[in-house]
Amino acid sequence: MRQVGKILIIGLVVFLTIKLVDKPKTPDYPRIRVIASSNSDSDQKEKYQVVEEMLKIIDQNNYHNKLHDKTVQNRIKTEIEKRVSLKNNLTLTYQTLSYPAKTFGDKLIPGGKYETLIVQLGDAQGRNWWSILYPEYYGLSYEERLSFEEIKYKSYIYEKWIKGKNK
Repeated sequence: MRQVGKILIIGLVVFLTIKLVDKPKTPDYPRIRVIASSNSDSDQKEKYQVVEEMLKIIDQNNYHNKLHDKTVQNRIKTEIEKRVSLKNNLTLTYQTLSYPAKTFGDKLIPGGKYETLIVQLGDAQGRNWWSILYPEYYGLSYEERLSFEEIKYKSYIYEKWIKGKNK
């Protein structure tokens, strides 16, 4: 009976934590992902130049909720090509991608499937830059620094209660 009580308390704490976390509602706001051709310094520099100009173009033309439109994508591409001296080809597509949950300060950005404007430079094998067009996070970079294989997850509850009892 004590086990059931512990499990109920843990479940309640987890449920309340999830409900009370201040998380933005981002599904209506598309994400932007810019992928460099490679990880070379010049390709990374080019990526950041594209990001900087693209964000200006989106702001100046109020394209925030129009990125799914192929005509808008073509305008963005044409304008970037005018403003940035590119050494790599530029490709824009719009699709749904899966993202892991992220935290920024005390805010949780929920993981899930999100509409995304994907900007690929050249071979698109380099580090990527991504952001959400959600006003609070717009323009902030959430670059991937680690692969998921490098991250080790641990659970305090599992380590102390479940694994501890099997010793």
